[in-house]
Amino acid sequence: MANVLLAGLAERRTIRRERVFRDRTHPLDVLNDGDVVARYRLDRRSILQVVDFLTPALERPTNRNHAIPVVLQVLTALRYYASGSFQSLVSDLHGISVPSTSRIVRSVTTAIVNLNTYPLSISFPSNPREIAEAQQAFYEIANFPHVVSCIDGTQIAIKSPTKDEHVFVCRKNYHSLNVQATTDARLRFTSVVSRYPGSAHDSFILKQSGIWRKYQSGDFDGTIILGDSGYPLKPWLMVPFIQTHNDAQAKYNKSHKTTRCTIERAFGVAKSRFRCIHHKSGGFLMHSPEVSAQVVVAVFKLHNLCINNQLPNPEIEPDDAEEGDDDDDHTTGVTLLADGARARDELVRFRFS
Repeated sequence: MANVLLAGLAERRTIRRERVFRDRTHPLDVLNDGDVVARYRLDRRSILQVVDFLTPALERPTNRNHAIPVVLQVLTALRYYASGSFQSLVSDLHGISVPSTSRIVRSVTTAIVNLNTYPLSISFPSNPREIAEAQQAFYEIANFPHVVSCIDGTQIAIKSPTKDEHVFVCRKNYHSLNVQATTDARLRFTSVVSRYPGSAHDSFILKQSGIWRKYQSGDFDGTIILGDSGYPLKPWLMVPFIQTHNDAQAKYNKSHKTTRCTIERAFGVAKSRFRCIHHKSGGFLMHSPEVSAQVVVAVFKLHNLCINNQLPNPEIEPDDAEEGDDDDDHTTGVTLLADGARARDELVRFRFS
């Protein structure tokens, strides 16, 4: 009798041990192509590219059986970026707990941020061929010459931080990061600065950035960035006229606005695709400001991957496009520097008269 009881106890223990590790067959095996994109925002090929890129950083030696495979780590992070919710992942991804999901998202995010390999990369045009291609692509939009990028800031909502909470409150009255980015004519991000709190002004962030230092040192002479009226007017940074006084200035403003809307559209597409950075539907990033800043960079790199791999852009809701343009009403912020004003007047006279 005792032997029978012991045998039964051993069998139950075996069953319990087997139940500790749930089946983690990854969803790519069971989802169709449309569902893969709907759930993770990337297609199969792009997901497998990301897995290949990140495997060296995420695959760790372990004596445990049933460690979470890299592909499931990547899918977990992608699902979070797409939805903005840790809770939705518990049922989506075969029993991965919320704490494990949080750790996975941080690990995958760090791995993406540390990687800068095409097509999962962010890079500013730097050689003559890239600069010429960027200028031609922007010129084809509305005949604005010499443009290599457009610049703007956007507010990315985050949870209330424990330190210096007040400086993260933006002018829209929620806690955020003010993220500066530049984009090319294809809506790819070419630079990103995500470390500043929501109260920081766009012009301040620009002056602390690598873009400012490189242009001030003459690294990109002969090229132009377009910004809104929250930025200073420089020979290399063209902003619109607050008031136009002739047809040439009006033509300049119209061409400027049409060309510069690429940065607003880039923000809108990125937020529509990855709802974790979309305040109205994703809520806010549930991390510290430092981790949130990394999530933004990772999501912008994934946005570039989607464009580089020619994935269709999601539809931009009207509110999404507006969110990208956070300083258009700061018309009093224009700094009319003499050299910038002369450069703009010459551009108007020779190209828009």
